[in-house]
Amino acid sequence: MRYVLLVCATITQLAVAQRPMSAYADFVALLENGERIEGTKCFLSSTEFSGVTTAGVPISVPLSSVKTLYVSKGSKIGEYALLGGGFGVGIGLCAIFLAEGEGNGKVNYGAIAALTAAAVVVGAVLGAGEQSWETVDLAPFRRASKGDSSQSQ
Repeated sequence: MRYVLLVCATITQLAVAQRPMSAYADFVALLENGERIEGTKCFLSSTEFSGVTTAGVPISVPLSSVKTLYVSKGSKIGEYALLGGGFGVGIGLCAIFLAEGEGNGKVNYGAIAALTAAAVVVGAVLGAGEQSWETVDLAPFRRASKGDSSQSQ
């Protein structure tokens, strides 16, 4: 039992001692000096931010000079397709109510379904062109950097 606890404690210490490191695809970095860097690949470690700009130029700056980092989460195809579908259903319901209230009561459900499907497709196409971004929390990387400097002293 003592050996199991010793092994668990050792593994836990090794896991905690590892430096955090992450890789991202599309990014926008705002530096402390006001410079804006856009790129396609970036890597974060506890001391350094490195990547490749959209012009294909490799960059490497200290993590302390990065003020904010935004990374792409992907496109908004699903969200926009749902909005388009909701819009199509809304127009379809309006057409049903108008036909039943003022018309002869005959509703072309096939046309309403086609309109809804077309609205879903238009929404998906529009969403494909929109990227969703999130801000990366740099605090864990900076804390790991401070831990590294205090351990090395």
